[in-house]
Amino acid sequence: MNFLEEQFIMVCLDLFTAGSETTANTIDFGILYMIQNPDVQKKVQAEIDQVIGPNRLPALTDKSM
Repeated sequence: MNFLEEQFIMVCLDLFTAGSETTANTIDFGILYMIQNPDVQKKVQAEIDQVIGPNRLPALTDKSM
């Protein structure tokens, strides 16, 4: 079976879209969970402040390997 270039591009876009949607849904769930559970939100904020500090935004370099 041979793919046309257009078919290949569509398959790649489908895979990318599916991955993006899953990530967005996970982030949405996390935010909703923290809205409904302020104690969890405070723990998350405390960890962010401990690792990154309160004076800057997170960066990829903050992630430990």
